[in-house]
Amino acid sequence: MKELWQSRERHHLTQQIKYLRLVFNDHFMIALIFLFGALGVSYADALKTVTAPLWWGAPLLIIGFWALLQMGKLASLFFAADAVFLQPQEANMQAYVRGAWRYSHVLPLIILTFLGLLAAPFAIQGAGLTIIQWASFLVALLLLKSADLSVQSMALFVGQSENNTRWYWFLQLINIASLALTIYLPNYVAIVGAVLALIWEIQANRRAQQIAQKGRIDWLPAIAQEERRQFRIYRFYNLFTDVPGMVASAKRRKYLDIFLPRQSLSPQHTFTYLYTRGFLRGTEYLGLFLRLTVIGAVILYFVNTWWLAALVAALFIYLIGFQLLPFAGQYQNNVMTFLYPVTKRTQRQAFLHLLTILLGLTWLVFLIPTCWRLGFSTLTFAAAGISLLILIAFIVVYAPHRIDKIQ
Repeated sequence: MKELWQSRERHHLTQQIKYLRLVFNDHFMIALIFLFGALGVSYADALKTVTAPLWWGAPLLIIGFWALLQMGKLASLFFAADAVFLQPQEANMQAYVRGAWRYSHVLPLIILTFLGLLAAPFAIQGAGLTIIQWASFLVALLLLKSADLSVQSMALFVGQSENNTRWYWFLQLINIASLALTIYLPNYVAIVGAVLALIWEIQANRRAQQIAQKGRIDWLPAIAQEERRQFRIYRFYNLFTDVPGMVASAKRRKYLDIFLPRQSLSPQHTFTYLYTRGFLRGTEYLGLFLRLTVIGAVILYFVNTWWLAALVAALFIYLIGFQLLPFAGQYQNNVMTFLYPVTKRTQRQAFLHLLTILLGLTWLVFLIPTCWRLGFSTLTFAAAGISLLILIAFIVVYAPHRIDKIQ
């Protein structure tokens, strides 16, 4: 079973690396660098305005990191066929489950550590914590996540999922109490919260090993849970590249018919209608457009420097446009579209028309938090003008060449 887990782990890592290379391409990495740089400067500027500990600083840290503890699921890497072929090996599954438990630690602990270090300046300056208190908080956080993964590994076995559901709120109370003790107890006494988390982690780990030795795996729910976990991951990858087995669904959305073009269905308007209809009914690109627009608008609300606002708006306009470009080839595999009396140039113009409208709407939405935050001034309109120039350059210069390659 140990060799089986190692084989599946290698295959899984190979798949993740293949897709991550496509997601974090050169364009996306450059955009992320500028975005994180802009957010870092805004974060530093916001901290300078905090002159005394905020009353809501400590509760915000507890609630925020408690919510983060709920993220990160156990990666069992089970397949549907395991319910048949691995069932005779249930007595030897302890090594397999232990390997899954160890592997599932890597990403959550890295993310929690990174976010914990990132929040340290706010914790010390905004919440008035000492370094000892925040270090105890981070240690408790990592131990609680390890205990959470132990509880999830128990849920793989018959009867344990219902048992965990019954004790869910008690377990959450332990998490909140451990984090609160590290923050509200004075200095070195705050270590008590980390000790409580350590005791809970040891107990949960020991209990998980005992169940793995004697229990029987509840195959169907365990396989269904792993399929849902992997579906969420590959659905994210599918926003950037084609993932085998991921089929985008379509919804009628009759209430969006008012946005359909009213032109006559002449050849020059065929793909205008087709692209608009496909975008409004699809679940992939419409959701991507809405999510990135909302995220960009929220970030702009917290930016109080005009050049940072221009940079963030331009980056999100570029990111949204770049992620929507693959939609230009949405109908390339439909042989019937090649029978339309429509030239490639007309098809490209139809997509550019839709892209211009979408990015124009994004620009208008971004203008609202920018004006709200910076007011109506020359610098505000300068920021809006810079992002508008990026939009025009993307539509006129960059997008046509990429569309020609896609189509």
